[in-house]
Amino acid sequence: MNWYRRSQEKSGSGSHPGHQKYYEDTGGNEYDIFDAIDSHRSDIMGGYYSDDREPNSQMRWTVAPFGRLKKIWEDFMRRGVIHDEAGLFKIRDQFLDNLARLQAATDLSGHSTWGMDELAERTGYPAVDGQDLDFYFDYLETPYGTPISDYALEPLWNLAHELPALKGDPKSTLIILDRMLNVIHCRGDIASLFVEGGSESLDKLFGRPCGMKRHNEEA
Repeated sequence: MNWYRRSQEKSGSGSHPGHQKYYEDTGGNEYDIFDAIDSHRSDIMGGYYSDDREPNSQMRWTVAPFGRLKKIWEDFMRRGVIHDEAGLFKIRDQFLDNLARLQAATDLSGHSTWGMDELAERTGYPAVDGQDLDFYFDYLETPYGTPISDYALEPLWNLAHELPALKGDPKSTLIILDRMLNVIHCRGDIASLFVEGGSESLDKLFGRPCGMKRHNEEA
């Protein structure tokens, strides 16, 4: 069971697992992961119910730019140094924000322990009427894929929970993010929700398709 679910169960599915400082983002702001998930749930539902929403529109989503990520990773692999620390921490922030949004979308899709009435109370928006479910699930799509995961969330949360203890150490942060990339590499549907180009970009980064070992690894 992942850290997020353990925290949630300690306080009940419909309540906050306790506010805590998660880490400082690149703007020096305290980032509480539970606040972030709540905020994303409300933002997603607010977009759905917005009077300004265009017909057939999808929910908002952004991903980490692959070019910058690739340069940071290649510098580290070749020279053992991180020249672009600001870029690394922006990628960290993007990953964690996307993880929170992925959790929120998974919850709102009914793939978690949260009930729809609980989520309606949490977000301040009414539960979607059964007759509108097709439109609702069409909205819960992104240009990068469907933001629902029953598998990847567990290992990603367990890795994300290690980040606060690093206190912004660049090398340790990159190692944790690299492990997160390895989790999503073989999940094309999830990879595209985090990194520009998805699994194809990660094939280039790791120098091999998903499931193949590096040339210096034992078979």
